[in-house]
Formats: sequence, structure tokens, C-alpha cells
Amino acid sequence: MEILTYAGIAVLGALLIYMFIVYNSLVNTSNRVEETFVRMDIYLKQRWNLIPSIIEDVKGYEGYDEIALESAVDFKNVAYDQMSEADKITVNAKIDAALPLIMKLADSYLNIESYESFLSISKQLELIEVEISKLRDQYNKAVKAMNKKVTTIPSSIVANLFDYKELKELD
Repeated sequence: MEILTYAGIAVLGALLIYMFIVYNSLVNTSNRVEETFVRMDIYLKQRWNLIPSIIEDVKGYEGYDEIALESAVDFKNVAYDQMSEADKITVNAKIDAALPLIMKLADSYLNIESYESFLSISKQLELIEVEISKLRDQYNKAVKAMNKKVTTIPSSIVANLFDYKELKELD
């Protein structure tokens, strides 16, 4: 009887140790997702701050109304820092969709006076977009790692106990 008691305690101890290991792995992966988003968010904010200048450069040109980025995203009345992470992701998806159209329009119709300003902003935006792309890839890799842990047994059991959920990748 004594051997069964010790065996039971050993199994229970091994399960607790395993649970701590899996929990720490979930925490570390979750932190990696969050850290990557924070790094990417710096560039998303820089892009957010450049968009009004681009809009000003292309306002009044033929086709501008079709893009309607300004109406999709209220740059003047929404403080980027006050948005939730989910709102930032949604808004930036809208920007990702509309920005190529604005850049094409600006490239086609800008006059000489506006062109210098646009060119400067365009170069800044290009560098920012490269960084966003790199960090988006890192973020998606971290999210995939987290989702794998959250959805596969046995780590999914620990994830459910501590309310870890699947995360959404960025497009």
C-alpha cells in the first residue's frame, strides 16, 4: 500500500511540474506575441502620423473620392494611442487596403509643388512599410506558435485552465 501512495505522489508531482513547464511556455510565447506587436505598433503609429500629410497632398485630384480613406479612418478625431489592439489591427487593415490606391493616385496626378512633399513622405512611408512587413511576419510566427500550444493536447488543457485563447494572424 505504501508503494502505491508514493507512486501516486510521484505521478501527481510529475503532473504538477509538467503543468508549470507548459504554463511557463505559454507565458513566454504570449509575451513574445505581445512584444512583437509593441515593436510593430511603433511603426504603425509612424505610418498613422504620415497618412494625413499624404491625404492633404492628394486631396482635390480626380479619383480621390473613390478611395475614401479619410472616411474609413478618422485620422483627426481618433487618437492612435487610445485605440485597443483590436481596433489598431482593424484600422491598419483598412489603411493597408487603401494606401496603394492613394499612392498610385498621387503618383499620377500630383503637381510640381506637391511632388517634393509627396516624394519625401513616400520615401519615409516606404521605409516604414518594410519594417512593418518584417515585424508582421515575426508577429504571425509568434501567433502561430501560440495557437499551436493553445490547440494541441496536452498543452491545450493547461491553456484552457488559464484562459489562453487562439489569436488572429495579421494579413
